[in-house]
Amino acid sequence: MKPIESKNTREQPNDDNYLSRIVAISNIGTQPAFMYQGEMTKPDPRWEITYELVTTNMNDGRPFWVSEEVPSKIGSKKLASRYMAANVAEGSDAKDLLNKPVMVATKKDAKGYAKVTSVAGVPSGLPVPELRNPTHLFDMFDENLDLDLYNSFSDFKKSKFTRADDFEKSSLYKALSESATDDIPF
Repeated sequence: MKPIESKNTREQPNDDNYLSRIVAISNIGTQPAFMYQGEMTKPDPRWEITYELVTTNMNDGRPFWVSEEVPSKIGSKKLASRYMAANVAEGSDAKDLLNKPVMVATKKDAKGYAKVTSVAGVPSGLPVPELRNPTHLFDMFDENLDLDLYNSFSDFKKSKFTRADDFEKSSLYKALSESATDDIPF
């Protein structure tokens, strides 16, 4: 069988465990249902959590960032485990997770992209370097959202917002509609 050729041209971290900090959280709305292991999932409100791998760099000297989507409902096992790993009380505001140190394990998928496979707490007494980039929280439902921040996101990330089942109910939809030109695809 011929191996899958990656269209990924962006540098990726090796499969490993990394000291990391949570650099960004985005509320990406209710993501549509999809087929998973032969069964259809339910639409699910989600966050995208982005980790800065603070002890490893790309060839240009910038730290790697890896992201994962997690259900944003309180009581979700995956969300609860992220709060626990960051040593933050579950149910606390999402901004309380920003800049918290965690251990992130990554593994490349079939297309060559690094995926977060697990997140754990940092062993006690182990120093974790500080972030080299500013943190940010982006909520597509926030009345005071930062369109400059949104415009800095990749097209792939922007598509997560626009494909959300509740996109048309969001402040982001309203803001993009008000500033719309013919070249804004949504």
